[in-house]
Amino acid sequence: ASTFFLAPSIANAASATFTVSGPSQGVVGNQLTLTVTVSSSTSLGGWELALQYDKSYLQLSSAPEGANGTHVAGNATSSGTKSKSYTYKFKVLKSGTTTISPTSTDAYGWDETPLSPSNVSKKVTLKTQAEIEASYSSNAYLKSITVGEYPLTPEFNKETKEHEVEVENDVETVTISALKEDANASISGTGDKTLIEGNNKFEIVCTAQKGNSITYVVNVTRKELNP
Repeated sequence: ASTFFLAPSIANAASATFTVSGPSQGVVGNQLTLTVTVSSSTSLGGWELALQYDKSYLQLSSAPEGANGTHVAGNATSSGTKSKSYTYKFKVLKSGTTTISPTSTDAYGWDETPLSPSNVSKKVTLKTQAEIEASYSSNAYLKSITVGEYPLTPEFNKETKEHEVEVENDVETVTISALKEDANASISGTGDKTLIEGNNKFEIVCTAQKGNSITYVVNVTRKELNP
């Protein structure tokens, strides 16, 4: 007679993930809000966690209700709970780069089976407002200006601050569009424009992230009906 032996199946233990999330940059003197979330693909029964952080960079100013320092514990009230989040607020003390990590993490399922914890940290760069502004772009150049389908004279050049356009008398409106060289800059003065007979002067202002600006002038001449 043949004898069959069945190898015991090895099941991977269910897991719970503890993740710190929030902004990747903080400003010295301001508040930094971080969220830590425990989540699992299986129903949660209970959990506990704390946060590990460098107190020379961050000062805890607000923790979840019932927390002891950063340590907090909770229990699910229904079998459908698969995640729970907690919010922490810190005051940023100085410049640098620091990491906030979940610690003392533990969780079990709704059926009281222990869950294997895995932790995901958050790295944050801290800067003073002056340091942030020092990195701002001063590029206030435009990449192009268009006035409908009409050609500009001279042809657009970012160093040329004044351009001319001539349209027929029956053209009562034109649409001025512009593109900026730097994505952080802002543009004003574009859009639909109503024309009077003769010269119409329009200013397009491109303002750099740093605050400096360049003004481009477009003179649109609408020909007179009876010159």
